[in-house]
This record gives sequence, structure tokens and C-alpha cells, in this order.
Amino acid sequence: AKRFAQVEVRTQQGAFRKAVFLACGGRCVVSGCGIPEALEAAHLEGRSWRDGHNAASDGILLRRDLHALYDTGLLSFAEDMLVRLSPAVRDHYGAFEGVALTARLPTGTQATP
Repeated sequence: AKRFAQVEVRTQQGAFRKAVFLACGGRCVVSGCGIPEALEAAHLEGRSWRDGHNAASDGILLRRDLHALYDTGLLSFAEDMLVRLSPAVRDHYGAFEGVALTARLPTGTQATP
């Protein structure tokens, strides 16, 4: 069986990823992972590619699994810029609880998704 789906084209995605990658020094701001194939540019809370928020200051670089946790609210950043984890994922990701971000979020950014 075949499945067809509509996909929105994100024309600025490549430029956004490159800008965030460079701004974060090519490393996940939580884990420090520097493997490009394992990293994704994540839009910060309140920033949307649909609204043209595609500058380096609109995102952070996260390891793919941490990006998924961030997008679903299972990983967040406290006002003191420390990682906070949902109890639902602490057994597996507990080593990241309380870790300080290696990059600063832009001024005025809400830390939690």
C-alpha cells in the first residue's frame, strides 16, 4: 500500500540550521555532542519558522533525541539556564537534569517550551 502526504516546504531550513550550528559552536547546548549528523536546530519557544523567525537567535542546537524531548515539553530550561526534565524521562536522561546550557539563550527568550 502506498501512502501520500502533504509536506510543507521550509525554504529557510538549511540557512537556519547553519546559522544556529555556527552560533552554538557546532555542539549540542545540553550534551556537548559535536556530531553534525546527530544535531538539529530547534526553534525556541515563541519563535516559529512560519512567522519568519529563522535567525541564529531564534534557535538552539540540540541532539536529535533532546530536540524531541524539548518539543514535547519533557525537557525544558529553567530561568537559571539549567536543564529541567520531566519525571517521565528522568530514569533514562537523568544525567542531564540540572546541566547548565553551554550557550546563552537570546535576551527576552522564554526558557521553557
